[in-house]
Amino acid sequence: MREIESTTPISQFCRSLYQTLISIEGRLISVQTTNGSLQGMLESVMPDHIVL
Repeated sequence: MREIESTTPISQFCRSLYQTLISIEGRLISVQTTNGSLQGMLESVMPDHIVL
């Protein structure tokens, strides 16, 4: 039987973080994740994710 990896989505919405990210859209940023650090241009901001 094949195991399916499950993830736990974060359902909290932080309005102040969202607004701050929108204000820096188009800039070069660094994001720390549980898998390491990512750097890139902040292309898009949505309530549940960002696109670098």
